[in-house]
Amino acid sequence: MFAQLVQSLNCRLEFNNLVQKHGSCHGTKGLTSWSQLVAMLFASLPVLIH
Repeated sequence: MFAQLVQSLNCRLEFNNLVQKHGSCHGTKGLTSWSQLVAMLFASLPVLIH
């Protein structure tokens, strides 16, 4: 269900363009910016539902 919600955002291409434009992935290790966004959304899901 969460995967469907993330897919419905339909903004990954625009998000990646902004990441490249602003260089926010420069020097990162591990998660990509998109993966970190998805993880943060998943972590905040109980707060949003409650």
